[in-house]
Amino acid sequence: MTASLILDGVIAGLLMVTIGYCVTLNRRLRAVRQNGDELRRVVASLNEATAKAEAAFSRLKQAGEGIDDALKERIGEARAVYDDLAFVMKRASGLVGRLSEPVAAAQSAPRPRRASGLAPGVEQGESQTPPELSRAERELLEALAR
Repeated sequence: MTASLILDGVIAGLLMVTIGYCVTLNRRLRAVRQNGDELRRVVASLNEATAKAEAAFSRLKQAGEGIDDALKERIGEARAVYDDLAFVMKRASGLVGRLSEPVAAAQSAPRPRRASGLAPGVEQGESQTPPELSRAERELLEALAR
């Protein structure tokens, strides 16, 4: 009988360990179930936040495309203005080159004045500038000579 009594004791001990393990496992499973509900709430709020972020990203992308189109249009306008200014500057520098020589010559040459203020040989209403210049160039030279 001692062998059966020892065997019963071992089985009883193993059953006690199993019951203790089952109690611990039950507590852990209860915690997992409680955390599972919380985890579901967290996942649901994460899905909601992701949907909001996707919508905001879509709106931001549309706004960026609109701004990109407007910016391209403005750059095109700026290039056109730049080209116009470059053309005007080129023409102006050519005009300055053509006008600088007669102006320098007119300023450095001594000019005897009559009482009327005109150079000798020039009648009232007659231009003091060379005739090969355009009307605008003559007016500019006259304005610079004053």
